Amino acid sequence: MDPITHGIAGALLGKAFFSKRQERVAIFAATLGAVFPDVDISCEVFSRDPLSIVKYHRAITHSFVAMPVFAVLLALLTRALLPWVRRRWPRFADWEAPPLWLLSVIYAVGIVSHILLDGMTSFGTRMWYPISTRRVAWDLLFIVDFSFTTITSIGYGDMTTIGPVSDTLVWLEVMCGQFYMAVVVATIVGMKVAEALSSPQNEH
Repeated sequence: MDPITHGIAGALLGKAFFSKRQERVAIFAATLGAVFPDVDISCEVFSRDPLSIVKYHRAITHSFVAMPVFAVLLALLTRALLPWVRRRWPRFADWEAPPLWLLSVIYAVGIVSHILLDGMTSFGTRMWYPISTRRVAWDLLFIVDFSFTTITSIGYGDMTTIGPVSDTLVWLEVMCGQFYMAVVVATIVGMKVAEALSSPQNEH
């Protein structure tokens, strides 16, 4: 899945489920957590192996096994840097960080959303690395899904939900939109693949 889609999904989760008082840090953390796993693409810069993106991408940073460690480390880094950010830039002076345990949970939610969305693509991801190197690929979505990006970003920033009921409705809308497009795309792709496999040239 593309980073924009991951980031939007994380921002919506942060806005929908976490404290209003600490909303801005929660949204930031959920968004960063949702895009963080793709930090492993940097291996392509440092490696001379032309297959490095295949070997290292969607491995340890996309794993449920390592997810708690990354979530806690990101939470610690955020809490350590926020006081300096508040002093350096006055516009962030009223930003308040959630407790360490809650901030870790927020980062974990963002990372988990990334892992699950990547699992829905045809490329899949190694969810249990290093325990297992098998790619989990449910093959429901293409790697870049602009339809999901559009559905999750409509009205975002122009309208703000108030109360747990409306927050839950927004979250359900996002998930319904995701699965709706997944079913449509999977059906179309399945038809095309079946048609290609049954063509005469594939019989030889």
